[in-house]
Amino acid sequence: VLSTTVQLLQGKVPSPTASLSSALKQASSDDCLGLLVDSNLRSEFAKELDSSSLKEISAVSSKQLIEIFGQVLNKQLDALKKQGSKVAAKLPKSSPLSFDKVLAALNGQEPSQALRTDWVLWHYMGCSHFAKEMPCLPADVVNARIGLASCNASDTLIECALKAHILEHLDAYQAWEASMA
Repeated sequence: VLSTTVQLLQGKVPSPTASLSSALKQASSDDCLGLLVDSNLRSEFAKELDSSSLKEISAVSSKQLIEIFGQVLNKQLDALKKQGSKVAAKLPKSSPLSFDKVLAALNGQEPSQALRTDWVLWHYMGCSHFAKEMPCLPADVVNARIGLASCNASDTLIECALKAHILEHLDAYQAWEASMA
């Protein structure tokens, strides 16, 4: 966020908050780094800056700028969780899970690239065939992850949501990995 801020403001820091907001609205994905390559996230960040009490972008205000971005990101991740929970609710509550069952839960929606290539989904299906030798990650954790991976969002935002999901369920992921050792 800070790197993109400095780039968009062309090093003119301190600058009015409105300058950053305007630059974010005009920027393309190629102009940004990290999560700000996501156009929707960038747009929401600009809107939040417009309505914030932050008057100036400077080294002193960088903490507040990051806090504002964090609030915007959390709203986006919460929206993805809500969207993903609809798919997760349609998935089997226990093994075995098949890609056909995942597709059925999508109700005709084209599977996202993130879903097609999600390593947890494919490992889970493989482990379910050899449940005695290779324990599975709990179905509720897998279903929530599949729901997130199936969301209609940018690859960047889905990747962030999946990483946050791992952190939120770290104990389950660690136990699963350790069980395969």
